[in-house]
Amino acid sequence: MPDSAGVYALFGEDGRALYVGRAPNLYRKTLGHFAERKPGQKSHEARIDEPVARVEWRESLGDFGGHLLELQWLSRLQPLHNPRARMMGEVCTLQLQTGEDGFMRATPVSARDIDFTRTGDLYGLFRHAREARKALAQIALAQGLCQSVLGVEQVTSRKGQPCAAHQIRRCRGACVGEEEADSHNRRLKTALQRLKVKPWPFEGAVAVAEHDEVCGDVVEHLFDRWCYLGSRRNGGALEGEPAFDLDYYKLLESELRKPDREVRAL
Repeated sequence: MPDSAGVYALFGEDGRALYVGRAPNLYRKTLGHFAERKPGQKSHEARIDEPVARVEWRESLGDFGGHLLELQWLSRLQPLHNPRARMMGEVCTLQLQTGEDGFMRATPVSARDIDFTRTGDLYGLFRHAREARKALAQIALAQGLCQSVLGVEQVTSRKGQPCAAHQIRRCRGACVGEEEADSHNRRLKTALQRLKVKPWPFEGAVAVAEHDEVCGDVVEHLFDRWCYLGSRRNGGALEGEPAFDLDYYKLLESELRKPDREVRAL
């Protein structure tokens, strides 16, 4: 096993993936899983109690490519000791919709139902609808928005009764007709603005390049509208599975903020 950067996977005797990790030094990191620990000794490596029958690894040219490869392996292998892997692929957002009463509501919608990359006015990316509703409830409470009108709080009493937040003066009264729809809608859109999903900043697909200064190799990671399309080395064939989820979005959005990052339009 090399002492260079890359991604590795540990497999059990039944062939199932036990753990996937990323490391600047593959040899040292993998060895850490098998090092004997003294009672009470802490370790940065995941504890694997099952017998490890096989180790696979793949070197990565740069840190960004290493993160992408790790996401690919986590999604494909679903390793037993990586809880994060079981949350991948699930992503939802809040979409503003106007009801018959004129009030806007931020409704959780799944990536399975709409194309996030081509739909405007989406707010936040979340693992599941429960997380989205929790964020909306916190925003409503902080901004004095009506949780009943937004659908966060289910009011079982007759229409026109105040919501719980109104009774503690944390709602300006949209539920009882004290605030008009235009005012409530305007304040809702302002409160959600910081969560707005950023539009794709390019006209089309782009390649994010990483260089090996020693051997001269170039690896390009291709994206379009926040979707990962695959990677290629020295202009060769694309490798990797196309994907879009919260992890890819966050990784690319962070990478694009780096001033020295090389991005080429395709």
